[in-house]
Amino acid sequence: MNIKSINSILLSFFLITITACNNSDNIALQENQQESINTELETVNQPQRIIALTSLSADIIYQLNPEKLVGIPGSSLTRNDPRFADYPTVSEGNTPPDLEKIVALEPDLVIGAEGFSDQTLAKLEEVGIKTISTNVDNLESLTTLTQNIASIIGEDAQSLVDSYQNWIPAQVNSDTSVVVLVSRQPILAPNKNSWAGDLLNQFQFNNVVADLQGSSQFGGYVTLSPEKILETDPEIIILVDPGQQGIEEQMKTESFWGNLRAVKEDNVHVFDYYGLVNPGNTGKVEETVNKLSALTKD
Repeated sequence: MNIKSINSILLSFFLITITACNNSDNIALQENQQESINTELETVNQPQRIIALTSLSADIIYQLNPEKLVGIPGSSLTRNDPRFADYPTVSEGNTPPDLEKIVALEPDLVIGAEGFSDQTLAKLEEVGIKTISTNVDNLESLTTLTQNIASIIGEDAQSLVDSYQNWIPAQVNSDTSVVVLVSRQPILAPNKNSWAGDLLNQFQFNNVVADLQGSSQFGGYVTLSPEKILETDPEIIILVDPGQQGIEEQMKTESFWGNLRAVKEDNVHVFDYYGLVNPGNTGKVEETVNKLSALTKD
């Protein structure tokens, strides 16, 4: 896989996790910002027509009140979800959202992702449309996001938040060493400052790169050498294949691969990109935590 392909694949991964400067007029929904959000809520007046620019926000709003959702992003998750069959799409893949489509739908609130949606949200603010910029990089921030969106649109998030809390078993005693590899060239793995890293921590896996910092341009991810992987030699290897290009078969061609304990013991597992690297939607997250839970019992 060449660098251009990797950058294209991993761009969507930053849909939720990348950090950038917010437009000063936007309402920013992040951890530890509840006080500032409450101040801004007075100007929103419980929106009735909401456009979501991410599949995660679309999913949350749909579960809170599907009648208030009027536009969604065009992604594989929304296209393949029958719940969203009748909603107009305002974007496609990684292309910028269509501003004309958004304005034509007459939204009173547009919810985007910090970093990915900054320019779009800023332009919408210029024409008087309220916007929210979101950032989700751990389970706690997902809960906070859900509660804050619910407060803004005047809905009750308790049942949804309760379902999140049921994802993680009350008692987990794993401490099994693990590494998650999300690409082959370069070899990228999540540290503790990522969505995937937080999920591993929730199940008390020993993420062998949790505390590593590197020069990778992707925040929360480090670039690994074959020598580093051999040195850590994790008990479990989780592979993520965002472009469905057969990363497991590709890794088998690497000279170091067969020397790893996880490979010798047939303890290599392939996970979906959505749920583990990019939350995607709550259903994908639940699928992922169920798979992680199963690994703690093996």
